[in-house]
Amino acid sequence: MESIIGAIYISEDFSPSGAEAIFDNVLKPFYDRHVTLKTLSHHPTKILFELFQAQGCKQFEIVKEKDEDRQITRCDGKTNLLDPKQHCLIIPYAVIVHDVVLATTQDSAAASAARRASESALDALEGDAQFLTRTCDCRTHAQARKAHKKAMKHIPSGFGDEEDDLLSVKDVLAEQRAETSFIGKQSRGMMP
Repeated sequence: MESIIGAIYISEDFSPSGAEAIFDNVLKPFYDRHVTLKTLSHHPTKILFELFQAQGCKQFEIVKEKDEDRQITRCDGKTNLLDPKQHCLIIPYAVIVHDVVLATTQDSAAASAARRASESALDALEGDAQFLTRTCDCRTHAQARKAHKKAMKHIPSGFGDEEDDLLSVKDVLAEQRAETSFIGKQSRGMMP
């Protein structure tokens, strides 16, 4: 398009009137008809995944539901198992967070079914702002793993006895508490 408009601009002796006419009569109607804020917005699945990741949730997915006994639904909405030529396969999708179904939808095309499932999930999250707080514990587990790894770094290996290992963990934790207390007293001016 840039080349065509440039060629028209040059052929009109560098007058913008020809390029403006092409824009007004060809490009503008196309943009007005096909390019809207909705078509320019981010894909709902991207928005949904970014929302989950921002909340620290790692256990979510959009899945095609499995239903082996599903009946074939014809395009006119009637159920028909005998004539496979007169049907549209309905594909169900679900958004699952920590084994909880957040939203489901179905469509005749997999891509639009997944998109609609994401849109429904975003609507559900908007309607229930506390859903992730109630359902997701990924951040808590991540912090616990981090604390466990930090504590395990200080434990000497090779004791061989579980009781000794437990004692050494207690010793490490007590040592860390004493260190924190000593630093706190120093910062308050209680220690030289």
